[in-house]
Amino acid sequence: MKKTKLAWNLETIKNPQTRPKQIVTIDGDFQMPSGMNSTVYKFTNLENDKWYIGYHKETDRAYFSSTTNEEFKLVLANLNSKLKFEILEWGSVEECKHMEYELLNKYDAKNNPMSYNLHNGHPGKPKLKINSVKELVNDIDILRKRKDIPLNELSKEKHRKEAKTAEVLSLIDNLQTRDLQIDGKNLQYVMDRIENQIGTYDLPVFLEDVQHDGKYYEFLLISGNHTITAHIKLGKHYPKTPLEYIVIPKEIHQRFSDMEIRMISNDLNSNYNGGKSFSKGDAVKECLGHYNNGYSWNTSEMHRRFMNLGLTKNQVAGVVNEVLDKIEKKRQKEAGMVVMNYDSKHKDILEYEIKHRQSDDTFVYSTASTTPNLNRIFTSFISEQKKRFEKYEKLQTKILALVHHSSEHTKKQFKTIKKSILAVQDINTSTDSLLTDFKKKISKKIFHPEITFVELPMYRKDIDVKKLEKSI
Repeated sequence: MKKTKLAWNLETIKNPQTRPKQIVTIDGDFQMPSGMNSTVYKFTNLENDKWYIGYHKETDRAYFSSTTNEEFKLVLANLNSKLKFEILEWGSVEECKHMEYELLNKYDAKNNPMSYNLHNGHPGKPKLKINSVKELVNDIDILRKRKDIPLNELSKEKHRKEAKTAEVLSLIDNLQTRDLQIDGKNLQYVMDRIENQIGTYDLPVFLEDVQHDGKYYEFLLISGNHTITAHIKLGKHYPKTPLEYIVIPKEIHQRFSDMEIRMISNDLNSNYNGGKSFSKGDAVKECLGHYNNGYSWNTSEMHRRFMNLGLTKNQVAGVVNEVLDKIEKKRQKEAGMVVMNYDSKHKDILEYEIKHRQSDDTFVYSTASTTPNLNRIFTSFISEQKKRFEKYEKLQTKILALVHHSSEHTKKQFKTIKKSILAVQDINTSTDSLLTDFKKKISKKIFHPEITFVELPMYRKDIDVKKLEKSI
């Protein structure tokens, strides 16, 4: 006899009408937070208090437990079982994998008689410690700006202040987190302050005895590149003058992952700390780093962080769209697809599409989805008809607009743009009887070509692109 399987997704479980009979109670947050797609969940057998902890990437598809425990399989299959289902945490796949690992090890699940889990899982990626990053940045800022304020995380016994010449410091490796390492305007600002002894400048900050991105550094500069470079550029005695700097020892920085160290560096070099302005490009670079390393990145917490670093709400939205686009294009490339660029690399294919769709009845116009404009379309159409009229050729009565997209975001936006452009054709498509009668009356007095939009594919199979290029 075939055993009953317990299948679910969150929407199914949340609804008492669709929930599997075995699940008699639920708990936790069933609303997917922004930028998170996976859960750590827990089953509890209410008849004996035994439990099972797992993680899962949420989709609309039904999910069957991945357990290999035969006892628990029978419990899941039994319609008379009484189970509690809980959502313990949300995160990325790697983050939830790690949370599961930590929980299973905390309770030694594989050896625990109250556990259905047969192993203690495998490490993933712990969640980014955004608050801890902020606290450390605040402490470092106190130190490098010479403020007489109590520290949150660091103590005078842990960090230290040293002095070496700018010439020596300039030879030490620095953590490259920004699109532009040296900003000319900011460099001049720092040079003026040093040369004219106006106020103070931020002291450089180094990590000591650090392993980063698989490479060991005795010292690694994370902030202060402009200060060191300014002393070098000033020349005279400045390159050889002892320059104070802050050293963050291993016992402090080892608490943070490579990605968190990069976040600390970005924070220290943002405009609110007197460095080069944190740009959209910097945010995109950071988010892609988070994504490629398995971390959640498109979260409300991360959005607030970027705005604290000087980006506007609209700029943050632009960052999200750009990162999502890069992720999708990377996914398509890995699947053997070609990302089409009809403006340059694949312009010949665009011209081929235009040529083969043109006819005596149809005028073909090509446009990027970001710039479709009714005036441009009609101006080009009228210009073409004037040429045909002068050559005694048949006038075209239809317009075919070939639209090509540069990003996933512009592709989505085009739906709204298309709707507004086609609104002008409402009179042609309306079924209203009064409008129909009116159209008949003006049909021979007003010339109104029919407009059709065709969206060219953003991605094509590599083999198809090669065939097209060969035939052109």
